[in-house]
Amino acid sequence: MKKILLLFLFSMLCFKVHAAEYLDLIPIDGVFSSQLNVDTGAYFSSNQKKYFMDGKIVYCVEPGVDIYTREYSPFDISLSSFDRSIIDKIKLIGYFGYDYPGHQSDSYFLAAQELIWELIGHNEVHFTSQKNDMGDMINVDIEKNNIMSLVNHYYVKPSFSDNLITGVYHNEIVLVDSNNVLSNYEVVSTNNNVAIDGNKLIIKFSNLGSDEIVLKKKKYDNLSSVSYMDQYSQDFMFLRADDVFSSIYIESFIPLSNIHISKSGLLLSDFDNGKFIYDESNLSDVVFGLYASDDVFVGDELVYYSDQFIQELVTTQDGVSSVDLPNGDYYLKEISTNDEFIINNEKVLVHLENYNKEVETHMIDLKNERKKVFINLRKYGEFFDGIDNEKGVYSLEPLGKVKFGLYSSNDIYSSSGDLLVSKDVLIQEFLTNDDGYVFESVNLPFGTYYMKELETSFGYKLDENIYEFSISGDSDIIQVNITKEPIVNEMIKSTLVINKVDEYGNGLGGAKFKIFDSFDNLIYEGVTDSNGFLCIDDLAYGKYYFYEVSAPNGYYVDDTVYNVNAFDDNSLIQVKVVNNKMPVTSDIYDIPRKFSMVGLGFGLLTLSLAVIYEKNN
Repeated sequence: MKKILLLFLFSMLCFKVHAAEYLDLIPIDGVFSSQLNVDTGAYFSSNQKKYFMDGKIVYCVEPGVDIYTREYSPFDISLSSFDRSIIDKIKLIGYFGYDYPGHQSDSYFLAAQELIWELIGHNEVHFTSQKNDMGDMINVDIEKNNIMSLVNHYYVKPSFSDNLITGVYHNEIVLVDSNNVLSNYEVVSTNNNVAIDGNKLIIKFSNLGSDEIVLKKKKYDNLSSVSYMDQYSQDFMFLRADDVFSSIYIESFIPLSNIHISKSGLLLSDFDNGKFIYDESNLSDVVFGLYASDDVFVGDELVYYSDQFIQELVTTQDGVSSVDLPNGDYYLKEISTNDEFIINNEKVLVHLENYNKEVETHMIDLKNERKKVFINLRKYGEFFDGIDNEKGVYSLEPLGKVKFGLYSSNDIYSSSGDLLVSKDVLIQEFLTNDDGYVFESVNLPFGTYYMKELETSFGYKLDENIYEFSISGDSDIIQVNITKEPIVNEMIKSTLVINKVDEYGNGLGGAKFKIFDSFDNLIYEGVTDSNGFLCIDDLAYGKYYFYEVSAPNGYYVDDTVYNVNAFDDNSLIQVKVVNNKMPVTSDIYDIPRKFSMVGLGFGLLTLSLAVIYEKNN
């Protein structure tokens, strides 16, 4: 009654009506099966037969029940009353039984049938050559062991099943199956190029990203298990193993490396004892050009060609910049940097070779040298050449030992924002050399400055001009020329007035004077005008002396030597020179003098004639 109800339920649960199939029974000569139910003690023995359902080998799954029909309806085997674990194992035993390649013998049929009977019931089964345990024992243990070995290993998957395998895009990897079952599988699903070579799974990552490789265990046919049941007759099953799938999860990636640039340079940090102090610090806003130094491929795809500009890299406030790139050869070239620094025009070569999924960091530490700044100034002074037409004459000559002060036109701050030097505060002093030059390297930050003369040489007036200049430029060496025009110190000059008078204070013209410097050099010789004045303008700073050379007619020559100090600028030096008048006498008193003069003239004439005569002879 239970079997009838069960068959009724099976028929109701089937979604598809199947046509009846015909059972053939083919006796196996000389083979009898004997079965003993260990639970009930029931014993039966009969000539063992092979069972075929419409030409397909089937196995008895209901031992001890008679066969009353040859027509059976097929049912889904999962609707059987057996436990799932029993059904799964029966499938495998039947799969590796008679139909399995190399097992097409009665012995393998008997082995599979015996295993099934032992599994589904508490039966002891053995085969003999005669009924009721008579005759020779037929042993199929070898075949049973072979079948169970295959059954027990059927669900063994390749050792890398369910693993995540990562690899480089367009590269190839080989996985070796340590379980030695890979050759029993075939590839049924993948987006990449996958092949099985014996015990090796060869994967070429032809697609970027994630993928699932599905392997399916190969079977000798694609038929499915079927259950054949009848309410009055013995049940049979056509047995085939379920499909076994193995998944390998793969992820292909483009290996990347991170070019990490760290840029530094000397930045203004302090001011001490007239010197600016610079410390190594990060440089922001430095611009680099990134180029491919050779063709760069990702797999078979050309992503950058040789010398191709890829992008600009700009350093941050921390002085760094970075970019991720695929493997290949690149170079960096500095495009621009801070105004006070020298651009490095050399190519920085970078070779990237990473085969890991993690991004590798390639550190590049670079520095910029500060631009060199030179201040160029030349100082000239007036050089006293003498007096011409009662006026000092001057030329320009380099002037040494002139002191200049350097000042900033604006407040100067450190790179961190601290005030270091206030506007108009003296920063540094310079002294011109003997050639009048100030040419010095200075470590000034870029900005606007001015020079002011602090001290000059003796005899010169201090230059009150302010010379402003800016430090800037693109050159690696910046030369600041303070001015294009000569920077001149004027000499301290005075006016010398010689006033020639008689003893009554009346001006006397025609008096001749010679003027000398302190080195006894005659610098001027002149005559007083009709009013008794000899005026020398723009007389150079220094010490002088003069004396009278000849006096006007009727006056005695003054034999006094007059010293003059011309030390004050724009000073008026007046010297009064008095001539005494000679006394008036009669001509009679001059006769002896006249005769003496006539005698002298006659004597000189006689001497001249004598010389001429001797020369002619």
